[in-house]
Order: sequence, then C-alpha cells, then structure tokens
Amino acid sequence: MKDKDPARAGAPKPLDMTEMSRPSMTIGTFSSPMTPSTPTQPTLAPPGDLNMLTPPSSPPQEASPSSNLKVDYDSLETLRSSVDALRPFTYTNDGIIVCPFDVDFVKDQNDRKQMFGFGAWSNVLKATCAVKTPTSHGLMTPPARRIPTPPVLVAVKTPARKDATCILRHEAQILSSLRELDDDENHVTAFHGIIDDESSLVLAAHPLSLEDHIRSCARAAQTTTTTDSMSSPVIGSAAIWLDLAGKLITTLEWMHDEALIVHGDIKPGNILLKPIIGGSIDKSMFSYQPLFIDFSSSQRLDSTAITPNTLSAVTKEYTAPELLTVAVLKDPNSCATTASDVFALAVTLLVGATGDPMVYTGYSAMQRQMLATQGWGVLNNVRSLSPRVPRQGVVSKVLEKAVLKKDMGRITTSAWLSLVDNAKKDMVGPTKFFPDFQDIYSNNSLNTATMPFLTRDGVKLYYEVHGNPHNPPLILSHGYSATSEMWKGQIPSFSKHHRLITWDMRGHGRSDYPPSQSAYSESHTVSDIAAILDHVVPDKNAKVVVGGLSLGGYMSLAFYRVHPHRVAKLLIIDTGPGFKKDAARDDWNATAHRTAQNFERNGLAPLQSASAERRLVTHRDASGLALAARGMLAQRNDAVMRVLPEIEVPSLIVVGSEDRPFLGASEYMAKKIRGAKKVVIEGAGHAANIDRPEAFNEAVLKFLDESEGGKAKL
Repeated sequence: MKDKDPARAGAPKPLDMTEMSRPSMTIGTFSSPMTPSTPTQPTLAPPGDLNMLTPPSSPPQEASPSSNLKVDYDSLETLRSSVDALRPFTYTNDGIIVCPFDVDFVKDQNDRKQMFGFGAWSNVLKATCAVKTPTSHGLMTPPARRIPTPPVLVAVKTPARKDATCILRHEAQILSSLRELDDDENHVTAFHGIIDDESSLVLAAHPLSLEDHIRSCARAAQTTTTTDSMSSPVIGSAAIWLDLAGKLITTLEWMHDEALIVHGDIKPGNILLKPIIGGSIDKSMFSYQPLFIDFSSSQRLDSTAITPNTLSAVTKEYTAPELLTVAVLKDPNSCATTASDVFALAVTLLVGATGDPMVYTGYSAMQRQMLATQGWGVLNNVRSLSPRVPRQGVVSKVLEKAVLKKDMGRITTSAWLSLVDNAKKDMVGPTKFFPDFQDIYSNNSLNTATMPFLTRDGVKLYYEVHGNPHNPPLILSHGYSATSEMWKGQIPSFSKHHRLITWDMRGHGRSDYPPSQSAYSESHTVSDIAAILDHVVPDKNAKVVVGGLSLGGYMSLAFYRVHPHRVAKLLIIDTGPGFKKDAARDDWNATAHRTAQNFERNGLAPLQSASAERRLVTHRDASGLALAARGMLAQRNDAVMRVLPEIEVPSLIVVGSEDRPFLGASEYMAKKIRGAKKVVIEGAGHAANIDRPEAFNEAVLKFLDESEGGKAKL
C-alpha cells in the first residue's frame, strides 16, 4: 500500500445522507460514463438546434477551439505521474484527496459547458487541467510540480442536484482510498481529487467504454459473420473473450480482497477501455486494459456504516436477482454484496459474447423485468436469442457458476479465475479468430468495405433490412447529422411484424459523401428513398410505411408528395413541415448555411454537444454534413406544407414533451392532415425514440396495430 499522508488519521468522516431522496429505478437503460442511467434530460448544455426545421432563437456561435481536444493517452499517464509527485496529498476534512490543479471547462459554440454524459446523480463535463499556483505549507512541504502542457482533457463529475452532493462525496471517499493502493492504475480510472467547494470529482478521461466496444463489434459482425465465427463471442474469439474475462475478474478480486470495496453497479457502460500501447499483443489477447468507473453505488467491506439508497439507480438486467425483491428495493439500507458483484460481472461478460447490451432484446419491458428477477436463468434465456452461447461452449462453462442463485453457492472470484485459467489451457489447436475488431477504432475508420450498399447515380447508399421479407415494409429515415444507428432501439420490436429498412442519407455515416454541392437536395433524397424501396421491395404495387425523425420526417412528407401511391402510412417524428412565409424560410436557410460553415471550420466537434441521436454517431468527416446542410436542410419552397391537407393515408405525429420548438409544428400537422393522430411522449426531447424508447415503441406499434388490424406487439 502506498504511503498515506501522516496527517490523515483514522477512517474518513461519514457523510450525513439521511436527507437524501431516492430517485426512481430505471429499467433496461444504460448509463453514460461514470453516471447511473436515467431518462431525465439535463438542463446543463442543452442539445443544439442544428437539426431542427424551426430556426433557433439565436444564431449558433463559433465553436471554442478547445472543443477539438482529443484524448492523448501519453499525456494522461504524464498527468497521473505529475499528480503522484505531489504526495503527500492534501485531504478534505472528510478524507477526500483535493485536486492539485485547476480545471478549465470545455465550452461549445454557445459558450456552454460540454458533457461526456449525465445521469440521476451527476453531469460529467469535459475540462482541461491547468497549472495551479503553488502555495507554501511550510519548509517541509515539497514544491508543487507543474501539470504538463499542452492541456490534458479530463472528466469532471459534478452534482446534478442538491441531494447528489452526498453521493458524490461518498464516491470521492471510495476513490481516494483506491488511489492509495498499489496497482490501482491497472484496475480503476485515475482519480485526481475533488474540487471541494463544488463537490466535483476530477478523473482521467477515457472516451471508449466496454459497451461502446461491444456495440461496434456487434455492428461489424452483422456483415462479416461466417459459419465458423457465428458461435464465437462477438468481441473476437473465445481466446480474446477469455482474456477479457481474466482481466475483469482479476480486477474484481483486487477490489474485494485488497481494496475491500463492493462496486455495486457493474455493467459494460461502467467499464472504460485504455489501449495497451507497446509490448507484445497477439491475437489471443484483448488489446485494452479495462478500468472500472462509477463508484456511486459502492460500499466498504471494512465498515459497518451503510450508505443509503445505493440500489436506487441500478440497471435491473445486470443486478443480482436477490437484490430485486420488493423487500430489498424498499429498504433504503439495502446494498450490493461481493456475490452480487460476481453476478453483474457475469452478465457483463455474457453481453461481451452476445453483443447485446440490453441482455434480453426482443422482450417487452415487463418481460425483461420478470427475467431479471429470475436472473439465475439468464444463460438459458439468452441462448434462445443468440447462437454465441452454446450450451457446452466456453462462455457457458465460465459463467454458469457465476449466475447461480446466491444460496446455491455462487462462485468466488478466486475460484472463478482458476476456472478461466483452466479454460485457456483447454483450448488446443489453432484458434479460429473473428475479424480483427481491435482495428475498428484506428484512424476513425468506419470499416465499411463489406457493408450492404445500393449505388444510385454513382453514389453508394448504406442500408439495413431487418425482419421477415414477407412482412409489410417500413422505412425509417434519420435526422440531419444523425445516422441509421439512431433506430437501434426500435429494431427488435418493429422487425417482429414489419420488414424494417433503415439507411444513411448521402453525406452521412457509411454512405458516400459526393463532393459536388449539386448532389445534395430534397429531390435527391426522395429519389434515394425510392431507389432503396425499389431494391428491397421489388413489388411496385406494395405500399410502404414511410417515416422519419426531424429532417427524416420532413423527407418522408416530401416522398409522399412525389409518390403518394407507394405510401401505406406516414410516421412523422419530432418534425416541422417547413415554412409558409418566405422571411421565416430565409431565416432558417441562413441558419442552415451557418451550420455548414460551422462544420467546415470545426470538423465534427459541434456534434459533441448535439442532441441524443447525433452525439454518438460516426461520420468519416464533416464534409458531407456541410454539403447536406446547404442542399438538404435548407428549403426552397412551401411545397411540403401545401401537401398536408392532401394526405389520405393514416398518419401518426409523434413529438417529445420537451421538444418545444416542434410542439406547435406537430399540432399544426395533426390539424392539417385529415384523421392524423398525435402522441406526445412525456419526458422526451428532440429524439423521442432514444429518450423514451419503450413509450415511443408502444405508441408506434399501437398505431400500426390499429391501422392494420393486426397484432403488432412489443
């Protein structure tokens, strides 16, 4: 154990948390880095207005130069070493390391603080560390070291509400104790200390989570799976999966046996990945070092003090079933255990094999909740959804004792490590590897060489098709600067009874970015939709449900104007129909042109502070977005508005209750389109399908069910 400050005597002063309120538990959602999951929208740094069809109240400002900062792992290590050199640390009265440097928050184009993520208790902000003027503490105090320049990107976790201060200070106490341990840098993300007067935690910024990595591997696997690899773990191979399992279980053993900490909220989103740089890495190794984050639900094993309400924001699918009884959930003093940590890590590793962070994709919310309360059956339940967990396969053998009922002898971490080591030894003969997913993130490559494309007039358009080809077709178009990825939460439900088609507009995602401005227009987009439908739905008499969000909804209306005979129903989400008055349209077009200029000046940085459907997307560069803003986002006339009274198909207008610029537009369309139904999704912003996916899916499927007389169910 590292030498502690001699002035720091005894255990940390316990926090008074009796007045802290208990937030509602979320089901089937996943947290942003270092924060528990919640559908609540943060008030800090609200989403931008770049994809709205209503002009923003003020023109966008030029982005701050610091918004282009990227993580430099060498600088992160230098920063950690510099902080270590400042020992002995200074502590607060309640036993928390004080951050030894100042931070400068990264601002967006509207001078608002940029965020990594948010949750029930906290907002995680982007910041850079700055040199702090040293203060003298006497002759025996070593001189302060300068923090390295250029500035290093860090994450600052701030309380999201008043009663969150106690939670964050409790987490800071845990992180301070971990910082004092040997080898902590190989197990948890670096904690640089607290900004005491704000109760804000300063941590190393690692942008890639295990959940992100699993999702990327799953996307790649959809197009590169072979007969040999379809039963292998999605992250690469059985050998790679075993290496990841060994690293994660080693960290859990260190946490329980040396740090004496129960984590309490283990899941893929609470594990960050640090690239292993240098040394020898073969194809049987997982080429990242996993680091645990978010200790807001943690408890100390060497203390009888209980931090209340630590189970209030867990993700049920990853929570041990013994913690999901009514009695436990109602008791504010209930907390996680070492055995429940083992269960949560087992489900995390299971997801690393299946590629499905929702665990039970395809089931309704109520079914997922029921399955979670009977979590000891998770392997059998997931086998019905994925071929990657064969009954006698390595994944099943490694995990089966980790998901047992607690009273049936759930495996310990030391026995679990031995099981993994034996599984590695049992692997004989040449290893058949899945495609090299470790290169997915290199050079920001989209790795799209084998993705499905349709070429129209020399422009390749990326598309996906899900569901039985005999089901009625449904095509969904994304919003401006988003991609087809925004519909991932709808695929399991919608593809049960429809042949679901999603695609990337030209200039976006994995489609081509033609360099000529003339290649981008409303008419080009309408023709692109028609070409995809011609290819996927060759029956020219077949009618299609056509829908989209924001710009995608606008283009769906434009498609109906040109091809009304091809549309069975319209699904218009968080959309405006354009403008009647030329002056309003001119203002909007000016905004679209400023948006293009912003992307040309700042690259993809403006997306970092954008709305939910655009923050996590991947584009090759910003060139296509700039051209699309001028050619597709800008409008030429009021033709779409004029077609509204002529629409003769069942139409559903969906809008988030917090998507205020579109509330009026949605009401206008609902009145102008004969027989249209309007649904307001409570608590949702501009991306209703992402902010409240279950409520959104239920509303859409109900509409499809009623209009078809079928049984489109969640």
